[in-house]
Amino acid sequence: MKQFLVDWIRGFDWRKILPGAVVWVMYVVLYFIFISALGMFVAMFLGKFDMTKEQIAHSIPIIGQFMIFYSPPSGNHYFMLVSTAILTSSAWLFSTRLKMCTSSILRRKMFFGFVVLTGAVVYNVFASNFLKPITYDKVMLLDTFVTGNNRKYVHVGALHLLGTTLIMIPEIITYMFLNWLLGAYRQDKVIQDWFADYKFEWKYLARFGEEMAMKFPDITLALEALSRVPIVMMGVTRQLGTFLIGPPGSGKTSLKILKVVRQDLEHMQKMINAFPQLVKQYGLNTPEFLKELGKHLIGMVVIEPSKDLCDKSYSLAKEHGIPDKLIVYLDPSNRDTPGINTMIGPIEQVAETITAVLDGMSEVSNEFFRQACRTVLKQYIYLLKFLKKNECTLLDLDQMYQDPRFTKNMVEEVRGKVPEQEEIKRMPRDMQIYWMLVSRTIRWFDNDGLEEEKDREGMLQKFTSGEYKGQIKIKDKQTEFTRQTRNLLADLITNPYLARILTGKNAVDLDKLMAKGGILLCNTDNGLLGNVSDAFGKLVLMSVQNAVFRRKGDEDTRPLIAVDVDEFYDYMNAPFLKLAGQGRKYKIAIMVACQSLSQFKVKFDEAFVDAMIGTIRNYIVYGGVGQYDAKKLVPIFGTHVVEEVSIRENYTPESAANPSFSYGQTITREEKELVTEDEIMFNKFKFSYIRLVIEGSTAKAVKGEGDFVDMGNSKKWKKALKPAAVKEFMRYWQDDDDIVYTFDMNWIDSSGEFVDPNTKDPSADLEMQIQNGRLAPIFEEMEKPEDYMDRFVSLSLSETKDEMDVTVLVDVERIREDEIEKEPLPRASQIAYGKRVPGETRTVEGENTKTMKKSEDSLPHAPSKSESPSIQVQEMKSTPVTKIEQSPSNDVVNFSSLFGSIQSKAPVPQVNKPEVNEIVNDQKEIEADVLQVQEEPAIPEPVVMDKKQRRLEHLKDVGIDASSKNFLKQVFKITKDTE
Repeated sequence: MKQFLVDWIRGFDWRKILPGAVVWVMYVVLYFIFISALGMFVAMFLGKFDMTKEQIAHSIPIIGQFMIFYSPPSGNHYFMLVSTAILTSSAWLFSTRLKMCTSSILRRKMFFGFVVLTGAVVYNVFASNFLKPITYDKVMLLDTFVTGNNRKYVHVGALHLLGTTLIMIPEIITYMFLNWLLGAYRQDKVIQDWFADYKFEWKYLARFGEEMAMKFPDITLALEALSRVPIVMMGVTRQLGTFLIGPPGSGKTSLKILKVVRQDLEHMQKMINAFPQLVKQYGLNTPEFLKELGKHLIGMVVIEPSKDLCDKSYSLAKEHGIPDKLIVYLDPSNRDTPGINTMIGPIEQVAETITAVLDGMSEVSNEFFRQACRTVLKQYIYLLKFLKKNECTLLDLDQMYQDPRFTKNMVEEVRGKVPEQEEIKRMPRDMQIYWMLVSRTIRWFDNDGLEEEKDREGMLQKFTSGEYKGQIKIKDKQTEFTRQTRNLLADLITNPYLARILTGKNAVDLDKLMAKGGILLCNTDNGLLGNVSDAFGKLVLMSVQNAVFRRKGDEDTRPLIAVDVDEFYDYMNAPFLKLAGQGRKYKIAIMVACQSLSQFKVKFDEAFVDAMIGTIRNYIVYGGVGQYDAKKLVPIFGTHVVEEVSIRENYTPESAANPSFSYGQTITREEKELVTEDEIMFNKFKFSYIRLVIEGSTAKAVKGEGDFVDMGNSKKWKKALKPAAVKEFMRYWQDDDDIVYTFDMNWIDSSGEFVDPNTKDPSADLEMQIQNGRLAPIFEEMEKPEDYMDRFVSLSLSETKDEMDVTVLVDVERIREDEIEKEPLPRASQIAYGKRVPGETRTVEGENTKTMKKSEDSLPHAPSKSESPSIQVQEMKSTPVTKIEQSPSNDVVNFSSLFGSIQSKAPVPQVNKPEVNEIVNDQKEIEADVLQVQEEPAIPEPVVMDKKQRRLEHLKDVGIDASSKNFLKQVFKITKDTE
């Protein structure tokens, strides 16, 4: 029971419940004070200043029971007055921090009106009691002074009414004050705006009452310069993008980015510690689990041109206890640095990334040459990705430019994989598009890319030595236009420090980082890389952008990833605005730092700067920026209303005939910028102007004071991680069998709709999608290795040979269960395209050459109760000659699944020679009926039946009556009784 209560208490979200509970307790207490003060006021009005609590409860039966703070009106009420003043002020100020009290103007008015009314009643009770000795008591003394015949002129009721009126003076004053306050609110727009937006801030309250507090990974940027209240950027706000602007030495790295990294590492610690509980409560990878994990920060990317930030971030990660396997540090100065392959990803994304980077490095101003370079580069990348998919590197791309014969061989290899047009038409739509792109790429190389090299006489030139000996020499038609691209690629590859990363073993799995977490630190080291530093950083940043757009899930299930980029101008690219604009959808917290906005105006144009300002919504600006930045930023920091009082005095000297003096005062209100250009440019060190988005609305800028990261709490940070949680999380992180975060690159380089190959749904398999999407029931030809056991061996029966050992034939056809493993259906990459089966012939009709094929499918031999062999006749190629020769075929498919898979090992039945002849004759008889049989996916039948019955059902489905042919009767042992 004790443990149940503990778990029950822990199940509450106290951060969300406690502020509301505190405010409601305050208002409940104020309600009892209000009722009690109202009872005291009634007693005073009745003139019973000594009425006790029991008497008032008897006079007002129901309401009197709630007057727990009631005391006789004539008593001392100083404590009640002070405590009520404190409680009413606190209750309303705290309520301004709760959304339930401020979600509408009406709610604000209700809570404010109640505390004002309660305070007014208590104040009036105290004030009236204070005035009683000098008003009510003095008037009532008149009753003792009047005697004799004058008594008829003075009535005690009149005296009581007069005394009561005098003690009601505070109530009259209060009414007039509240009426004036209400009128001022209705007439003054400034007061209305203040009342609608006011939120009480106090440094000791921290984040009291904020419903979104720590719901997502929040970060503290600075302290408000005047109130010393922490300036917090909420996790939801971070997804809208943050821009740090400040000249060198202004503290962008030391005051902000490093502090953000430190806090994000703490958020990663919280995620790892919470992971086991989430798995236990919801189950791994369930929708509820993914939704809860989506509230955490699981990964971080830091890119910068110097070594400082990455080195310090790496040290902080180690001090926070983050496992080494989660950290990848790309450092050109480290000879053991891990590598990154920027050619990984969907074709179109990789092509756009490499093209944009090299185009940015290019100094060619002629638009024709620029477009030619882009076109050729994209075609080369498409060809490379078609052939090698994610196994290609920049070295392969460079070799394609340097060696046209190598490129030509790639073209021919890809050409050999292209299937026949009729086959393509039967494929799903996506695969048709894929092969269309392949064909277009090959056509471009044939027409505009490569050509054979000839001498003056028109004879083809061949290599006389080397690896291409005997092959025709190839030349690149686009050499003159692509010289710039060739040189830029060479610059990237030949830099010895950058080659450590670009040619090393790939250690960066961006899709895994986006789905399961991790840290990527990239130091582009300007000192070592020189002019290719920017290109390297741009490659990494655009690869990150592409990985972001490949993220699976939605806004609720995607965890948060932080991307921090210092000296962002060096790596800026136009597509970045798309990422900044959609960061909220893909749960990316982007923070970029630059020295000045004018840099982007020089590189791009004024419209681009305006678009960037409109896309990125959070700004942190340090002093020292130029006038261009100040003019751009002043309007977006907001305005405020300034009151100006002007006094006018007119007088005439006393020596004048009619001396006079007049005085006038005029108040004017004017809306001005909250921050001036001078205040931005000459802001002091450690101070910045910060504009954030708060609860979906853009707030006005505030002045913040930054503080440095405390680098001395490493022991505390390490202790924050739970060893058991780290162990369980790393087991989940290293499980590569869970490929929910990857995209299928087996047949088409596009993320598309995710298909989990581990699913038990047969329709998820690509090969079955191809078969289900065919228009005609024609079997595929699959390429199988020689040692692959589950394949057919050509079965040919010669008419000239009367004697034949069918036992040997059956032994070849039979596949024993202990020699074959159940494997999934082959993928499209296993399809043998453009290959002919030995034995096929071609007949010429006019000018058209057609391939004549003839397929025959035999049926399994008759199984008995104790044996279940299956004799399968392969596809046979017919010739005009009547004699059929046996020819082996290695490129055919096993379609035994048509009659059910072989489940058990059984002895081979002996077949007599007459039976062989009967089989051959029966085959000829059913040849016209059994022309094409469509292979169906092996989906388990819901009704349990034996193998014989199941095979008969298969034949029935394709329109074959087993009882109508002698051959089939013999195979299935169908008798008159069974018919």
